[in-house]
Amino acid sequence: RLDRLAVPLGTQFDKLSGDNPVAANLLASGGGEAEGAPEDGEEDAADPTFSISGGYVDDLSVQLYGADDELTDTVWFPVQRVYGPLSCKRIGVGWQDAERMLSFLFDGSVSVDVLTSDLIGLSVGIPVTRPTELSAYTLGLHGLALEVSAGPVEISGGLVETTENGIVSYQGQALIKTEAFAIDAYGAYTTVDGRPSLFIFALVNYPLGGPPCFFVMGLAAGFGYNSSVRIPSIEQVQEFPLLAAMNDLAEIGGEDATPGEVLASLRDWIQPARGAYWLAAGVTFTSFKIVNSNVLAVVEFGKEFAISIMGLSTVKLPQEGRTYAYAELMIQIVVKPAEGVISAMALLSPNSFVFDPACHLTGGFAFCVWFGNNPHAGDFVLTIGGYHPSFQVRDWYPQVPRLGFNWAVSNTVTIKGEAYFALTTSSVMVGGAL
Repeated sequence: RLDRLAVPLGTQFDKLSGDNPVAANLLASGGGEAEGAPEDGEEDAADPTFSISGGYVDDLSVQLYGADDELTDTVWFPVQRVYGPLSCKRIGVGWQDAERMLSFLFDGSVSVDVLTSDLIGLSVGIPVTRPTELSAYTLGLHGLALEVSAGPVEISGGLVETTENGIVSYQGQALIKTEAFAIDAYGAYTTVDGRPSLFIFALVNYPLGGPPCFFVMGLAAGFGYNSSVRIPSIEQVQEFPLLAAMNDLAEIGGEDATPGEVLASLRDWIQPARGAYWLAAGVTFTSFKIVNSNVLAVVEFGKEFAISIMGLSTVKLPQEGRTYAYAELMIQIVVKPAEGVISAMALLSPNSFVFDPACHLTGGFAFCVWFGNNPHAGDFVLTIGGYHPSFQVRDWYPQVPRLGFNWAVSNTVTIKGEAYFALTTSSVMVGGAL
C-alpha cells in the first residue's frame, strides 16, 4: 500500500506568486480555483493526495482511496491549463477491479470562434489483461455542454449523466436567447426495459399579441416517448410543475436551480414507462389586462388515450393600490374514453379574498358524466358548492367546497356565508346560509 501520494500537475501561472514560477508551479499544484485545491495557508500544497493498495494472490487486486481514505474508483488531478483552443480543467485515473479496467478521464472544453464545447468525464477504458483486444475498450462521457454566442443570439445547452437506483439517465437544459425573447427547454433521456425513454418540455416567454380578451404572453410545448406523466388532482393543479413554470421558471426546482435540480423536482410527475407517450401544449395569456391565465393541455396515448386540460387564472382588483378583490381559480378538464369518464372541475384557492385579506373566498364546481363500459354509465352530476347535508353522496361523485366566504372581522365577530346547487339523475337541490 502507498499512502498520500501527490502528483503536482500545475495550475495557472497568474495565480501564483514568488520569484521562481517553475518552483512555485511544482509546489503549488492544485492551487488557484481548481476543484479539490487546498485552502490558503495549508501546508500541503501538492494536491490532491490519494492512496492505493494492491495485492496478488492467484489474481490481481487493486483499490484506490481518496484524500480522506474513503474507497473510490477515480482519482482526479486539477490542471487548469489552456493550450490554444483546448482548456484542460482536470484529468483523472480510474480503476475498476472486477473488470480489470484502467480508465483515463478528462474534464475540459474546446473553444473555436463562437462555439464552446465542454466535455465532462470523457473517459477511455483499457482492459489491462487484454490490451490488444480493441473491442474490449470502452468510451464514456458523463456530460456535454455546448454554447454558441453570435452577436445578439446565444444558444446553450447541456446533458449530464446521473445514476439512481442503478438506472443511468442523461438530464439536460437548453436555452436560446435573443434580444427579444428566450426559449428554455428541459429534458431527460434514459432507458426502460431496454428501450429509449425521453421527454422534453420547452417554454417561450414573449408577448406574441392578440385581441384584448386573449393577449398571448407565452407558449409551452413538450412530449414524452416511453414516458408517463401523472395528472394532478384539482387540488394539486396550482403546484403542477409544468403549469407553474409557465408563469415562473423558479417554480421548478427553486431559484437559480441547476438542470439536475429542475429535473429532480419533475421526477414525481414524469417517469419512464414503456409503451406510454404524451404531448403537451400550453399558453399564457391575459384578458383585458385584468385576468391572467395559464392553460396546459396534455394528451396521453399508447397504453390508454386521455386528454387533460389544466388551468390557473388569477384576477386582482384594482390593479394598483390597495387590493379589494383577489381570486385564484384552478381548472381541470379530463376525458378518458377507455374508462368512460368526462369530468370538468374548478376550485378557488385559499389565497382568494374580497374586501379584506381576512375575508376568504371558497367554492368549487364539478360536472361529471359516466358512459360506455364504466360501471356507473348513465349517471351524471353537476354541482356548485357541494350537496344538501342530508343527501347520500355516491362514492364516485366529486366533492367540492361550499361557495361562500368566511370573514373574521375581529376577535369576537365572524361573518360567514355559503351556498350550493346540485343536479343529479335522482335529485336537484339548492340552499344557503348566512
